[in-house]
Amino acid sequence: MIIVRLSDGLGNQMFQYAFGRALSTRRGVPLRLDVSAYRVERKRRYELHHFLTEETFVTDEEAHRVITRPHSPDEPWWSQPVVREPHFHYSPDVVQVSSAGYFAGYWQSERHFDDVAPLIRLEFTPKQPLTGANLEVARAIAARNAVSLHVRRGDYICDPKVNILHGVCSLEYYRAAVAYVAARVEKPEFFVFTDDPDWTRTKLKLDFPAYLVTQNQDAPVEDLRLMTLCRHHIIANSSFSWWGAWLGEKPGQIVCAPQRWFGAYPHDTRDLVPDRWTRLDG
Repeated sequence: MIIVRLSDGLGNQMFQYAFGRALSTRRGVPLRLDVSAYRVERKRRYELHHFLTEETFVTDEEAHRVITRPHSPDEPWWSQPVVREPHFHYSPDVVQVSSAGYFAGYWQSERHFDDVAPLIRLEFTPKQPLTGANLEVARAIAARNAVSLHVRRGDYICDPKVNILHGVCSLEYYRAAVAYVAARVEKPEFFVFTDDPDWTRTKLKLDFPAYLVTQNQDAPVEDLRLMTLCRHHIIANSSFSWWGAWLGEKPGQIVCAPQRWFGAYPHDTRDLVPDRWTRLDG
């Protein structure tokens, strides 16, 4: 049994689930989700129930059985009952993990699940159909050479600890990314997704048609779904828009991502952004 601890927002939950789903599929064992973090979490909530995911929650008895299984302290990290992500970048040793373990980490690289990518894309299909304003936006996206553009601020600005960890993408990054796309895409039109519409409306000025999507402040899954419908993507330093680009992958797609993903912390992000995407200073 593979048990994966889920934590933080939607994008992080998706990476954690995809990692666990890939492991359980390779090993032919059940996947269980530990959502206990959301019993005390005030700012985030469990969001994967919106998708066609294998949604089975671990029981206390199952977790105890896995965590306390006999093992030697001399075993390598990937063979321990509780496996903690050793560093931010991908480790090839992770493919050697046991078929029974509790996994805690962020696991932010498609290399963890690229061998089951079709399954992950299928299971991250929203259960409910598009309706109302979102259906209208989806129709507009389909009728245009649509580019999603994500401005992530929110806790990146308001929470001092998160601000130090992540920082925010600069206006210079967005200008460079828009110019990069515009030089390669005929008549691009930009669909802007943000958790700070007032700032974005005031500060982000584009010389191209742009539409600010504001109706989903309490429904991140709907913004994510609309992002995936766009042909090209300008993402923020955010796992949320990472998934918008990855799930929406299309032939000839352009994805611009910031070169600097974190602020003061020197995490190695070499495996976070796929080589087929373009990283720009930001």
